[in-house]
Amino acid sequence: MPVAKQPSATLAPRQLDPVMPFLYIRDPAGALDFYCRVFGAQVLMRETEPGGVISHAHFQIGQSRFMISNPAAHQASAYARAGWARTPQELGGTPVHLYLHIQDADGVFARAIAAGAKVVHEVRDMQWGDRVGGFQDPWGHIWYPATPLRVPAAQ
Repeated sequence: MPVAKQPSATLAPRQLDPVMPFLYIRDPAGALDFYCRVFGAQVLMRETEPGGVISHAHFQIGQSRFMISNPAAHQASAYARAGWARTPQELGGTPVHLYLHIQDADGVFARAIAAGAKVVHEVRDMQWGDRVGGFQDPWGHIWYPATPLRVPAAQ
């Protein structure tokens, strides 16, 4: 009879997110600091290799959870060799943008730019009902912090 896998004691049990973005970044410590300062992210878990390199981490912004891994870390080496663990710099850009509903798009955008992010587009009110701006973080990932201007009508 197969043995049931026990849930990790590192993270509190909760309902699983339908999608949890998994970002590859060669400087997870710097990225975690940036996400905490810019978004007010909470670091939920980090794994550190014996040499002190953060190999994997989970963080949360609002209700959204994210994972980051260092493709140079031992645990990601097989994925990196297969070409499945690449950073935006290694790809020449990112094919995925992260659109994140938050309380204060203007504040997040201003903190991101002050912390070294590049402007993709300035914050403005959009026709679909969000106030949104876009920036590229120092690791090449593109974020769109968005604040709803009105509550969408029920479908």
